[in-house]
Amino acid sequence: MTALFLVLGVDKSRWPNVYSYAKAKLDKLRHVQDKLYDSAEARKVRDIAISTTASINGCITKIREVLLETKLKGKCRYLK
Repeated sequence: MTALFLVLGVDKSRWPNVYSYAKAKLDKLRHVQDKLYDSAEARKVRDIAISTTASINGCITKIREVLLETKLKGKCRYLK
């Protein structure tokens, strides 16, 4: 929450009052957020994010392997 206040530029002297106000609002939003989290659309988005992340990680691994092989070629007797 502190980071949010810093980003929003809320003066530190107002933080205690903002905390109590924001906490009540966030508690209400958390209930709505929980309902949205379990929705079919949210699950689809999470599945897409997971598969995209897995694909990206696979690409990064392959790129690192190629870069390492290129770097070691001719210097490592196990690579021909």
